[in-house]
Amino acid sequence: MEGCMSDIDYDDQKTWRLFKDGRTKGVFQLESNLGKSWSKKLAPSNLEELAALIALIRPGCLKAIVDGKSMSQHYVDRKSKKDKVVYFHESLEDILKPTYGVLVYQEQSMRIVQKLAGFDLQEADKLRKAIGKKKADLMAKVKEDFIVGCETVAVVDNATAQEIFSWIEKSSRYSFNKSHAVAYAMNSYWSAWYKANHTKEFFLSYFFHASDKQDPHQEIYELLSEAKLFNLEVKIPSMSRFSDKFKLYSNNIQFGIKDIKSLTGVTGDKVIQAIHDAEQDLKKKSIDFNWMDIIIYLAPKINATAFKALCSIGFFSTKATNVSRNTALYEYLIFRELTKAEVDWI
Repeated sequence: MEGCMSDIDYDDQKTWRLFKDGRTKGVFQLESNLGKSWSKKLAPSNLEELAALIALIRPGCLKAIVDGKSMSQHYVDRKSKKDKVVYFHESLEDILKPTYGVLVYQEQSMRIVQKLAGFDLQEADKLRKAIGKKKADLMAKVKEDFIVGCETVAVVDNATAQEIFSWIEKSSRYSFNKSHAVAYAMNSYWSAWYKANHTKEFFLSYFFHASDKQDPHQEIYELLSEAKLFNLEVKIPSMSRFSDKFKLYSNNIQFGIKDIKSLTGVTGDKVIQAIHDAEQDLKKKSIDFNWMDIIIYLAPKINATAFKALCSIGFFSTKATNVSRNTALYEYLIFRELTKAEVDWI
C-alpha cells in the first residue's frame, strides 16, 4: 500500500526541511505557534534532535533561566555554534554531549548517579521517581546515598559531588522523560513525513477532521493558510459538484458544504437535502434551469443566512448559471422582497 509505515525514510530531506522551515501545522506535538517557532530555531536534522526539541519546548525548560536565558535557548545557541558547549564537570561530557551540555532528560540524571556514585538501576530509578513526583524527602535520601557513593567511586571529590547533585536537583524542575520524548519524536516524524510526501492526502485528512477541533473554523483557516505554502488549492463547492464534507476531486481538495461557516451541523444537512429536492423538482418539470429557476425553487426551502452564505462563496457561480457572487447575492435579496403573486408570475 502506498504510504505505509515501512515506506518511511528517516533521512528524508523533504521531511527535515519541514521542521527547519517551521511548517509543522498538523505535525504531532509541534503544530502550535510555540512548536513552529522552536522547530525553526532548533532546526532538527535527526530523531535525537527532534526528541530534544519536543522536550525543550516543555514549560520547565522554557522557564529555567540560567545566565539570562532559558535552557531551551542554551541548547539552540550551542547547537548553532553561537555559544561554546560547556559541561558542568568533565566527567559528565559523554552523558551530556548529545544535548550540548544541557541536562534535558531524567535518564541523563540517572546515568550521572550511576557513573559518579555507582548506583545500580534500581537506585538510579529512585532518583527518577523523586524527580518525576517532586518528592523532597525521597530526593534528600537519594542525595545522601549519592554523596556516600561518590566517596567510594572517587571520580569527583565531596565538594564537586555536592555541587553536581545540587545542579541535578535544580534541573529536575525542567528535565523530561527521554523515553516519552523519543516516542513523541517518532510520531512527530511520521506525521511530517506524510505531510512532505503525501501532501494532498495529509491535508484532506486534517481538513476532514477539523470539525472535531475545539474551534473548527479557526482550524480550517490555519490549514488553508498552510496549504498555500505547499501550492495546494482548496476549491469551493459548487452547484454542479458538492459533498457534505471535505473530499478529493480531480486531484484537488474541495470544501464540503457542512464545513462552511454558517452551514455546519443540522443546517448543512438541511441545505444539502434542499438542494437535492430542488434539483428533483426542476427535473420533473423538464426545465433546462437557469439562475432564476434556482432562486425560485431553492430559496424558499432554506433560510436566508444559509442561502446568502452559498451566494457569497460562489456556490451558484457555475458556467451554467453565469452569475457572479455579487450578482447572485444582489438578485436573491431582491427576490426576497417579492410577493407570492409576483413569484408565481415569474
